Amino acid sequence: EPVEPEPRSEPPAEEPAVEEPAPEPLIEEPEPTPEPPAESAPPVEEPEPGTPPTEPGILAMGDSGPAVVDLQERLRRLGDHFRVPVTGTYDQATFDSVARFQEWFGVWNRQERGVYCALTRERLEAVTDRNRGWGSR
Repeated sequence: EPVEPEPRSEPPAEEPAVEEPAPEPLIEEPEPTPEPPAESAPPVEEPEPGTPPTEPGILAMGDSGPAVVDLQERLRRLGDHFRVPVTGTYDQATFDSVARFQEWFGVWNRQERGVYCALTRERLEAVTDRNRGWGSR
C-alpha cells in the first residue's frame, strides 16, 4: 500500500525572494590630466682641469695652488698610508690619498669620493692640528 506523508504541523517555509541589485548610477569620471613630461636636467659639464672649483674651498683633480700644497702637506703628516709628493697639483696620488682619508675617517658616504670639500677639510684639519696630537710630530 502506498504510504501517504504525514501532515505537517508547520506551514511550509517560503523561500526568500532574491532581490536583484539596483544598477549603479553612471558617474562620469573626469579624464586623468596627463602629467607634463619630466624635464631632463641639463647635462653636467665637467670642468677643465685647473679651472677654479664651483664651490669655494673645494679642490678636485687638476686644481693647483697653495691650497693644494697645504692639503698635500697635511696628508703627509698622517703617515705612509696618506703620503703624497707635495707638488701643488691635485693629481691622481692626491685624489687617492683624499679618498683613503675619507674612507678611514668616516667621510666616505657623505661626500664625493676623492674630492676635498668642506667636511673632508674639517676632518683633516682636526686630525692634523698641532694642538690635537695626531700628525703634530
